[in-house]
Amino acid sequence: MSAEVHIVLASRRDVVTIPAAAIKTDSKGGHSVETVTSDGKVSTSEIEVGLGDNVNVEVVSGLTEGSTVVIGQASSGEKASSSAGGPPPPMGL
Repeated sequence: MSAEVHIVLASRRDVVTIPAAAIKTDSKGGHSVETVTSDGKVSTSEIEVGLGDNVNVEVVSGLTEGSTVVIGQASSGEKASSSAGGPPPPMGL
C-alpha cells in the first residue's frame, strides 16, 4: 500500500507570476528579470518575489501584468515570446 500526500503551506490567487527560470539572483540576494520594452529593447527590472513552486514565482513588486520577460537568450533572428500575464494558476507551496 502507498500514498501520495501534498501539503500546502501557503497559497495566493490573482497575483502576477513568471517562470522561475526568468529570475536572476545577485550576490546580495536581490532578484531581477530582463524585460522587453515596447520598442523591443531588453532592460533589467529589479523585482520582489513572493511564493514560488520551482516552476512559477509570484512577483510582489517590480512588474505589472502583461510585462514581457526574457527566459534564457534568444539567438540572432529569434524574437522573445514569454510574458507575464493572463490568468495565473493558484500559487502554493
